[in-house]
Amino acid sequence: MHNLLNYLIESSIFLGIETGIYYAFLSRLNTFGFNRFFLLSGFMVSVVIPFISISVSPLSNASADLFAVNDTLEEIAVYPTMAKNSVVSFIYDLSAFQWIYIIGLILLLTRLIIAYYKLNLIGKQNKRKEYKGLRIIEVSNPYHAFSFFKWIFINPSRYSDDEQQHVINHEKAHANYFHTLDIIFLELFLITQWFNPFAWLLKKALKETHEFQADQSVLKSGTSMGRYKALLLAEVSGYKVLAANNFNESLTKKRFNMMSKKNTLKSKVIFPLFAIGTLICSSIVFACNKEADVNQTDLTSDTDDQVENLSTYSVTERITGKIHYMADEMPQYPGGEAALRQFIASEVHYPEEAKQRNLEGKVYVEFVVGEDGNVGNVKIARGVDPILDNEALRVVKNLPQWVPGKINGENVNISYTVPIKFALN
Repeated sequence: MHNLLNYLIESSIFLGIETGIYYAFLSRLNTFGFNRFFLLSGFMVSVVIPFISISVSPLSNASADLFAVNDTLEEIAVYPTMAKNSVVSFIYDLSAFQWIYIIGLILLLTRLIIAYYKLNLIGKQNKRKEYKGLRIIEVSNPYHAFSFFKWIFINPSRYSDDEQQHVINHEKAHANYFHTLDIIFLELFLITQWFNPFAWLLKKALKETHEFQADQSVLKSGTSMGRYKALLLAEVSGYKVLAANNFNESLTKKRFNMMSKKNTLKSKVIFPLFAIGTLICSSIVFACNKEADVNQTDLTSDTDDQVENLSTYSVTERITGKIHYMADEMPQYPGGEAALRQFIASEVHYPEEAKQRNLEGKVYVEFVVGEDGNVGNVKIARGVDPILDNEALRVVKNLPQWVPGKINGENVNISYTVPIKFALN
């Protein structure tokens, strides 16, 4: 779940950057085809960018210290009364945030399934006819006209013959541009990013762009702009169907302004190039992974003292060479993160002296998973008290062999930090 959380955070930050770029440079332009490409590209890049890693070596060891940020595992809590031999259940491991995320995901998935079931039901229960490669489904009130792929749902009683043709042309434009594919992708994306306000803003922006494109297509076919605007103004009420292209979507002054906006050099070339360039640069920055050169002399004297004082268990190896902080494939503990949490929680013993002195707090233990999967370079990144620190070190030093991390298919050293929380209550 920790890796999923990292993925969602990185993806969310990238979407925030894309949102800023779009509203700063493109939202007021009538480059609808490019705007759609930009928005969809941003969504797709946000899906894959957390998996991409470009290794960049810092200029010096001093600068390496500035960029070296370990992958911190999720906090593991230890209590004096914890049952050491019990199996740590999946439910026990889930935090409140994780439960909220899962519940939101289930609710939105259920909402999407119901919407498509409802759409299918409407299609089956109403009269259908074929028209120029389209399927026209005649519905009754209170539905607005809307489309789903090449199915057009319309209430003929709401329009004159001339108006009905304009509406069909509008929905046909949605079908020709394959806007329904965009909407399906968006709905699936939002199921995983439901908590992210930037995702909802970009969804709104993309659906507006769909309407602008369809309006533009209708006007290019020779429809009078005045009559078309009057038709839009008449569409002021009614029900919408989720995950379909609604004829009255984004019925605002902005939509009318877009119909008459003229292209300029700035709108056609400069702003789009600047926007896509900024998006590409942001993607590269996100993908960069800093490395640091570490050898035996880099180990602190504090770590040496800890190793000497911990004679009751095996001393881990000193890992030398480059230590990475992210990888294409992160190291995997045998059995996954739940098994790692179970191992640490069951192996840590709350020291009696610590209980007597009411000592508690969070100990951060830093370690490296080597190219061979063995754990080494174990040290305290931030401690509480030597009693608790040494107990946390003892357990981390006894971690079994991992599946090593990989960059470009080669095994690498990966640094981790695990927070172990000692709590008396």
